[in-house]
Amino acid sequence: MNSYHWLMKSTVSEKGQVTIPKRVRKRRGSSPLDAVVGILPPMDVDKSLGQMRGKPWNAAQDAPCAKRRR
Repeated sequence: MNSYHWLMKSTVSEKGQVTIPKRVRKRRGSSPLDAVVGILPPMDVDKSLGQMRGKPWNAAQDAPCAKRRR
């Protein structure tokens, strides 16, 4: 059997868009990721990162607590 039996003709437009033949599009199975998309509720990423990181460090506020050994 020819190892290139899966090759099919596709078209590239002037804009660089590629047309994938219908037989190839139908042959693709669903992605394993499709099974988990939508499981978690939507979240505000910026808000969540802010909560995880906490307040930014401020040297003026930390100065009284930070004591160096000499």
